[in-house]
Amino acid sequence: MTEVLFLCRFGLDVLLTVGAAWLLVRAFSEWSRGAPAADEANAARAPRPQGVAALERLLSWGLALLLIVVASGEMLSWRGALGANGFLAAHAGGFLALAAWRRKSLAGDKQALHELGREVRAQFQTKDAAALLGVGLVVIFAGLVVLAMLGKPVVYDALTYRLSRIGLWLQDGRIAHYATDDARLN
Repeated sequence: MTEVLFLCRFGLDVLLTVGAAWLLVRAFSEWSRGAPAADEANAARAPRPQGVAALERLLSWGLALLLIVVASGEMLSWRGALGANGFLAAHAGGFLALAAWRRKSLAGDKQALHELGREVRAQFQTKDAAALLGVGLVVIFAGLVVLAMLGKPVVYDALTYRLSRIGLWLQDGRIAHYATDDARLN
């Protein structure tokens, strides 16, 4: 039962983080379009091949996701609240704050998400080399995910070498140097 609850909490955390990352990307996109220098740069830019805009938005979404996870981990470490509950609370707070800030634009954000999905599907439905390479990368990534899920570790020492340090960080609720007089341990 606890595994099911853990997976539900983790799934909720992932959804909140992905949603917050999308809202952050949309907010930054609107902010950068409103800047005068961005308009001049967009006017001078050469036309881009089809699908590039969708790829740029997907990459920015991934980077925003990484930013949210790393920043919340650092802030939780400062407060001594590192752990699953701390991450869930931080990501929920970030999502709710971004949603409240963008409350007038949420319908447009949802529409832009659907538009991005349509652009990605359209890009993969073409028969050009970029679509075939994209499908190939998705297949390779899916294979690596399955391999990582089903593969058993061979060298446990390499995987558990720093586990005690991570356990101490989780126990203390923060990332800090190990309190020791031996400089080799830090």
